[in-house]
Amino acid sequence: MSPAPVLACPFVLDRGVPRIRALVGAVLALAMTIGACADDDDPTGTGDPPAAAAETTVATTSTVVVAGDPVNRLTLVVGDCFTTYVLGTESVTARQRCDTPHLHEVFAAHVHPARFGEAWPGDEALQKYALRLCYGDFEAFVGEIYELSELAIGAITPPQTNWEDAKARFRTILCYLTRVDGTPVTTSLRGARI
Repeated sequence: MSPAPVLACPFVLDRGVPRIRALVGAVLALAMTIGACADDDDPTGTGDPPAAAAETTVATTSTVVVAGDPVNRLTLVVGDCFTTYVLGTESVTARQRCDTPHLHEVFAAHVHPARFGEAWPGDEALQKYALRLCYGDFEAFVGEIYELSELAIGAITPPQTNWEDAKARFRTILCYLTRVDGTPVTTSLRGARI
């Protein structure tokens, strides 16, 4: 089964357009079935009788192809294009060239002003704060005011484990763009005026 590309984060400033539409328009991955190579007289390639061949065929697995380079989403930088795939209960963020089909582009980064040692404010508070910052950066990057744009804003915020870790102390907020209708783009959205 192909992984479904999804919005990188459930919090998107989208003027009331259903976020689920981002799931509909983007099918970027392929599932390939791996088969065993064998001759017609010995389907398992092991000398086993045909009954064992059926077990071997059932045990064959599928390989999921994710377009781009899998990365930790917290390592994305301004100008990176990416898609996040859901693989069962896990998700994979793949950095992609902006001239290939992708769902998102990082257009701004900010460091939260909280001092190290301060309590994690929670997902919702971080998202609200982040979306305000991202909104402020939108027009300068896209060349169109947000209210007239075909784009939505999303934010990747520090997870609690990174926020509270004594070594990581991660406070970076990444602002990204995605099309409101969820369709992939094949270019950078810098100056797109859409």
